[in-house]
Amino acid sequence: MNTTSPHIILIKPFIKVSTTISLVVAFLGLSSCQQELSGKALHDKVTEPSNGLIKKVENEQFLWQIQYLPLEYMIAKEAKGKPLETATYLAIKKRKEGLQYYKIKLQSKYSGNILNNIPTQQQENEIRLQYFLNEFNQDLLLIDGQDTLMSSLYHFERNYGALDHNNILVAFPATANKNDKKLLFLDRVLGLGLQEITFRKEDLEKIAHLKLTTL
Repeated sequence: MNTTSPHIILIKPFIKVSTTISLVVAFLGLSSCQQELSGKALHDKVTEPSNGLIKKVENEQFLWQIQYLPLEYMIAKEAKGKPLETATYLAIKKRKEGLQYYKIKLQSKYSGNILNNIPTQQQENEIRLQYFLNEFNQDLLLIDGQDTLMSSLYHFERNYGALDHNNILVAFPATANKNDKKLLFLDRVLGLGLQEITFRKEDLEKIAHLKLTTL
């Protein structure tokens, strides 16, 4: 706790006090300035790898891409990128808030979709399918500050070979922590084993806000 008397500042030279106050005001102004983007621009920003919200791990056969999905991004996605008025924004936010979202993209370097249509591999495909449908969510943890969190939402998107990859949407309880986030997972079927993915505090703090339309 700061115990300095507020009256001490009165005995300092006015010019020094004025300069100090100006610097503080300028700093606060810069700190509170948040970039606002349209839904499409926010999507492009979040999915740009250089912004630190997408991480990759791989072995000889498989590529994993793990992406942090900000709440504002999830809101824009539900709105399909269309301009949002405040009332619609708040309605979607009410449904989405309370969780922090991640997308895991799985891809075979040879066949694309990890559930390929090669007849000789159907038994292996069934093992993979059942694992990612029913078990992998137990092999996921998020370390968020002092909190170790289990998933609250988990969905493996079964696309029946329509895409050259497979997606998993996973969400954990949201926290007010301002720190790095570490996603830990144990892959039991594709050969990656235990992995730790870190999303840096500095990158998370740069995430823009969604620009709203006015009537």
